[in-house]
Amino acid sequence: MSLVKWFRKNNTKIMAVVVIVLMIGFIGGSALTYLLRGRGAMGSTVATVAGKKITNSDLLQARQELELLRMVGADELLRAQGLQGVFLAELLFSGGRGSAPSLIGQIRQAVRRNMYAISDKQIDDIYKHTLPPSAYWYCLKNEAARAGIGIRNSEVGSILGRSIPQLFNGQTYSQVIGSIINKQRIPENQILATTGQLLSVLQYCQITCSTGGLTRRQVQNEVAIDQESLDIGYMPFDANTFVDPNAPAPSEEQLAQQFDKYRNFLAGIVTDE
Repeated sequence: MSLVKWFRKNNTKIMAVVVIVLMIGFIGGSALTYLLRGRGAMGSTVATVAGKKITNSDLLQARQELELLRMVGADELLRAQGLQGVFLAELLFSGGRGSAPSLIGQIRQAVRRNMYAISDKQIDDIYKHTLPPSAYWYCLKNEAARAGIGIRNSEVGSILGRSIPQLFNGQTYSQVIGSIINKQRIPENQILATTGQLLSVLQYCQITCSTGGLTRRQVQNEVAIDQESLDIGYMPFDANTFVDPNAPAPSEEQLAQQFDKYRNFLAGIVTDE
């Protein structure tokens, strides 16, 4: 087949290719440049932590994971896990907006009540967010993983199965997770794995705090509790001293009434009765 006949036979395809090339050259050139620039920006390094580079793509994924965790009520689940859970939730999910004054007041009361070495300034610093929450989340989940802490998806499913009805006004696990799967197109295993990473971070925080150094006030408090004792003084009284020698002996009926009244009380147990 000659070249002329080939052109005549495929002229439609050739024209389509020419049109596409012209569109890229005259219209899509700037857009293509922008897309390539964007791809490079997503892959560019924004920070280095423990020798590992963090890119914009990493932070985007971390931000999406935090949104997913919020969908399953993980922020409220953390706040029910004690002071460490509250701190972690405020760091990751408050978004720098601060929290309710009542919650901050409760945090400060818990700190003073338990004599934790935490100042008001350190509590306020949680809400300054010198970095976005996605950066904290990225670093924390990787640090927990390096420490070898992980939770199986089956365990995470059991935890969510118990907590979701309390967090979502009686909705079941299937309803909440099924809605996320249908609307967000996120597999269940990914939901469980991401939630497991958050619970692993909480466990890592608890282990780290439990092995931290005690302050002098905390040591003194622990020693005072261990060495606490009571000095008990008592004086025995003979019951015959209080008996009227001229009083008649109780009748059989009175003895039976006394017995029936106290028959269910064991010797040595003092009650209001």
